[in-house]
Amino acid sequence: PDPGIHPGAVVADSATVSATASIGANCVIEDDAVIGDSVIIGPGSVISERSELGAQTRLFANVTVMRGVIIGERCFIKSGAVLGSDGFGNTQEEGRWVRIPQHGGLRIGNDVQIGAVTTIDRGAIGDTVIADGVVIDNLVQIGHNCQIGEDTAIVSCVGIAGSVVVGKRCILAGAVGVADHVNICDDVHLTGMAMVTGSINEPGMYSSGTGLLPATEWRKAAVRFRQLDDLAKRVKALERAQVANSSYQSEDL
Repeated sequence: PDPGIHPGAVVADSATVSATASIGANCVIEDDAVIGDSVIIGPGSVISERSELGAQTRLFANVTVMRGVIIGERCFIKSGAVLGSDGFGNTQEEGRWVRIPQHGGLRIGNDVQIGAVTTIDRGAIGDTVIADGVVIDNLVQIGHNCQIGEDTAIVSCVGIAGSVVVGKRCILAGAVGVADHVNICDDVHLTGMAMVTGSINEPGMYSSGTGLLPATEWRKAAVRFRQLDDLAKRVKALERAQVANSSYQSEDL
């Protein structure tokens, strides 16, 4: 699109918009936002107060950038993404959930790609950080205060809980889940549907879960899985009996 501000856009007087930027129909740009050179903002997008978009970044239709979010240069953000919304910060008081205010921010580096309907939460106190060169697919959730390292790839339907640190050059394949406060070192590849409940300190490929089986085989395997604890107890009992029997035979000799 050609540079300029569509007549249907609403731009605050205190916002700074480059003359080479293109602002689509029905966009809203709030107070003190900064829109860099050659930025393209698609129709219906909202750039909230004090947010900054670096040069040559492109937002497609209906992207929401919340207050104070910093986005670097040459980023590519698809429709429906929500960047910098409040994280899932709640605590229980007398059996009821009470919201914890989220005062941190969100910083996104240069050359970052973010897919459609992906959500990245702001920090509770410090910032959530997406480093340079990160690529994120559609329908990804990244929680508050996460740190995603350079050149990491995150595939669709991944869910990352709060305060997770992911290193550089990692790959999180489809539907991976990462529990809160986990650290993942550089050069880790998590295969599809892996569930990470503890920190990973060695590079390599990691998997969890069960591969696809015909339904009848899966049902049989599920029954056997529930029997594993009893089976383990029986094996231990047999081992103890074997040791006792061996000792008895040695005494006879």
